[in-house]
Amino acid sequence: MKSDVNGCSNCQAGTENYERFRAMGKLRYQYDYRSLSGELFSCIADTLEKCREQKDKWLQKDYRRNLRMKFTFKKYPMETGLAAVGHRYGGEIKLKGKLCGFYQENSIHQFEIWFHIKSEKAVGSFLNRRLTAKFETEKTCREWLIENTDAIIAKVKLHFIEGE
Repeated sequence: MKSDVNGCSNCQAGTENYERFRAMGKLRYQYDYRSLSGELFSCIADTLEKCREQKDKWLQKDYRRNLRMKFTFKKYPMETGLAAVGHRYGGEIKLKGKLCGFYQENSIHQFEIWFHIKSEKAVGSFLNRRLTAKFETEKTCREWLIENTDAIIAKVKLHFIEGE
């Protein structure tokens, strides 16, 4: 498509791009749609309506597959003795097995959630950002994350750290 950058679709999450073109004397549509989870659907069809029908079928399959996509957690080991002084209790947050944030207990014994957020302004490629919500227990913190996985994925540009 003309809107592609270096041959790659620049379609944003939750949006569609399409373009009409003529091939062998027949008018066709090239269609791209990027799901909220970031996966790209592309097709070519005779009408825009047929492209959207194909996308809707793909979304149904994608939705069923992503129903199982939830945050998972790995607790940090409990420190003992002098190492425990000043140590904050918490754990890693992962999505599809990739590290994307952490939760930890703050100085007033509430749990906070931090995500690795993609950023071109950062010294590296991401920044750590804390959510404003605070939780009284680790359990309520983790439950809130699981219940809000879809909304977080849709709104936050998570940075994933491989091999963690």
